[in-house]
Amino acid sequence: GWRVVSLPHSRVIHLEGQSIRKRMTEMLVVSQQSQFYLFQKHFGGAHLQLLRLLTTVEMGLRSMLWACFWLLRPTSRPQAGERLAAYRRILIRTLTDRTFWAPRDTPRWVPR
Repeated sequence: GWRVVSLPHSRVIHLEGQSIRKRMTEMLVVSQQSQFYLFQKHFGGAHLQLLRLLTTVEMGLRSMLWACFWLLRPTSRPQAGERLAAYRRILIRTLTDRTFWAPRDTPRWVPR
């Protein structure tokens, strides 16, 4: 229900992902939630449930990989710690929080 505005003469300059590095955990969690929303909107419930299953497997595999980085490369520990925290949050919310993986189950119309 938002109005779309186009600013054809605007410019955006990306500074090598600086904003993402500051909020990596939040960015990964929101990105996964957006993927759930996309699947629910365009592919339906069965595909959404399959994505939930695959997400649990993916988070397990990613966690194992980044745990190895954390153990074997001390210089990677800050990044590995952030990613492990994000993957843990994604896994827990995928398994337990319906509003995370099925945001459209809540009413979309709100009276003004």
